[in-house]
Amino acid sequence: MTNQRTPALLLLLVMMGALAFTAPPTSANPDDLALNVTTTSPSAGGWYDLAHPLNITAAFSNTGSDILSVPNNPSCDAVLMVYNSSGVLVNNGTQDCPARSRAFALFSGETRAFDHLTW
Repeated sequence: MTNQRTPALLLLLVMMGALAFTAPPTSANPDDLALNVTTTSPSAGGWYDLAHPLNITAAFSNTGSDILSVPNNPSCDAVLMVYNSSGVLVNNGTQDCPARSRAFALFSGETRAFDHLTW
């Protein structure tokens, strides 16, 4: 039997560190913080499996003119949380992350890419 992940699994949240979405940027306008996410397409059958994994690349961009201070968990740069169509958590990417918080500065026009995720 192959290890296939059915299309019923919905990717609801890519969370940048454990705090990025629970705490807003601490300076300037929080609307100036943009999350950019790119993913690979599923196989021709419409699902991801070992031969066709889900690859996620994420980055924060500062679209404003002021410096943003963004909370982040430095021990887990990016985590993946996946829920099924019933809202049940299937993959909790924060389980292996020690509870730490440190902000990073994002200058005007700057983009910060996070660790590549594969699931």
